[in-house]
Amino acid sequence: MADKHYTLSQEEIQLLCQNAVEQGIKSFNDMRKREEKKKRKQNDKVELTKKKLKEYRAVKLKVSEREFTDAEIPELRFNALEDLMGQITSSDDRTERKIESRLNKQVADTLEIKNIDRAYEEYKEGCEKWGSEEDQRRCRVIYLMYMDNDVYSVSEIAERENIAERTVFRDCSIGAAKLSAYLYGF
Repeated sequence: MADKHYTLSQEEIQLLCQNAVEQGIKSFNDMRKREEKKKRKQNDKVELTKKKLKEYRAVKLKVSEREFTDAEIPELRFNALEDLMGQITSSDDRTERKIESRLNKQVADTLEIKNIDRAYEEYKEGCEKWGSEEDQRRCRVIYLMYMDNDVYSVSEIAERENIAERTVFRDCSIGAAKLSAYLYGF
């Protein structure tokens, strides 16, 4: 096969160069948008993790207070229906939906607490195996700040860990970011 040679005018060369530059800029902008979207998604995960950590104790308390056994669920439904005897059927349906909603919320909350506990244990194991002393401290700070049964102030945590109060906040942010990877994936 013979090599083909093309003759291009200066105008055609400029047009080719302009198209190549436009394609390069478009590709670069597309890549930057994908990276920004990925970063926003990661930031959303971290913010959601922080929110869940802040609500952890309250949700755990609610779950422990309203645990129903399998035997109690039919009894709850029967009592609710018994209270509404003589009222219209749609009220019974609403009551049944309320009970179902409460049960679904309990299951969701219980699952959320179990997921956070599992993720924290995995994070803790990772810090103990591969982490530095700083990583291990961040793990402890997360636990003390959000998950321990006892509630500690920032100054108490700082004193306990022998760090500055602002370091407690920084450890919470960095620790929450690492914990979010265990909750939602890397």
